[in-house]
Amino acid sequence: MNKLTPVVLYCHGLGATVQSGIALVAKKFVESRGLQFKSVEYQNSGRKNCIWNVDDWLNDLLVSINECSKQQRLCLLFGCSAGCHSILRATLLKPQAICGLILLSPGVGLNLKSYIHIVMPEFWEKILAGKNVPHPSAGKNIPPIMINQQCLQHFVDTCISNRMASIPIHCPVRIMHGSDDKIVPLSNVKKFKEKLESKDVILSIINGSGHYLPIATEFEELFDSLLGSL
Repeated sequence: MNKLTPVVLYCHGLGATVQSGIALVAKKFVESRGLQFKSVEYQNSGRKNCIWNVDDWLNDLLVSINECSKQQRLCLLFGCSAGCHSILRATLLKPQAICGLILLSPGVGLNLKSYIHIVMPEFWEKILAGKNVPHPSAGKNIPPIMINQQCLQHFVDTCISNRMASIPIHCPVRIMHGSDDKIVPLSNVKKFKEKLESKDVILSIINGSGHYLPIATEFEELFDSLLGSL
C-alpha cells in the first residue's frame, strides 16, 4: 500500500453530523496538508425510530477502510468523542490498513451512570425505566439520535479501554484532551494511553478546556507530528 498518501477518515461523535462545524473545519485543515479527507457517513443517523448502536458506526467505518484498501491506500483515522470508539475497534480488526490515529476528546473508560448524569440528567429516570430518549445534539437543526439504556451499556461494554488491560495498537497515536473535560475525565484518557502498546503516543492536554476542542494551533502541531511519524 502507498504509505505516502493516506486517506484521512473522520468519525464524528454523538449529536454531531458530517456537516457539523468541526467536521468542516477538519476537512479544510487536512486538505491544506495535501491529504484526502472523508467523513464517514453513518447509515442510520437521523432515521426516525432507529435506536443508536455503536456497532453500526463500526461497520460503516469498516466499509470505508475496505474501500481504501481496494485502492491500495492506507487510512489515517481521525475521531472525535464517541467516534473514537469505532476507530479503536476498527484498528484492532484492520491493523495492516491503518497507519495512524488522531483522537480528540476520546470517549474512553466511561460508565453508564456518570455519562447520563453529566450529559442528560433529565432523562435518568426514563433511561433506567427502559425508555427511548433523544441524545442531545450539537445544533437545533441536527436530527436527534434515539438512545436507551441497552445501547449505552453496549457502548460501555465494548469500549476497548474498559475491557483490555493492554491494547494491541502499534501505529502512531496522537490524542488531544481538555484538562477540564466533565464528560470524559482526563484520568480516563491517561489510563487509556498507558494501556496502548504503541511506542509512539503523544497526549496533548489543553489546559482550561472542556470536551469540545477547537481545531487550533495545538491540534495543527499534533497532526503534523503524526504525519512526521508515518
